[in-house]
Amino acid sequence: VESHPELARDEYSKGITNIDNDAYSKYMQGATARKERNITLRNNTEEINNLKEDVSEIKDMLRQLISKQNGN
Repeated sequence: VESHPELARDEYSKGITNIDNDAYSKYMQGATARKERNITLRNNTEEINNLKEDVSEIKDMLRQLISKQNGN
């Protein structure tokens, strides 16, 4: 702790605390950015899966139309 000015010992719990507010702010910004990226990825994955289902339904409808045209 003595050689690290960003660390301080808590008098009550004797635990070590990082008192570097800039580092904490940067960490929190990074955590928020990671959370937002994960949400975006999850939303994009869901949208892709919905589009796959839509394409599958369209393909089935086209098969039915072709089958009716061919008299089957």
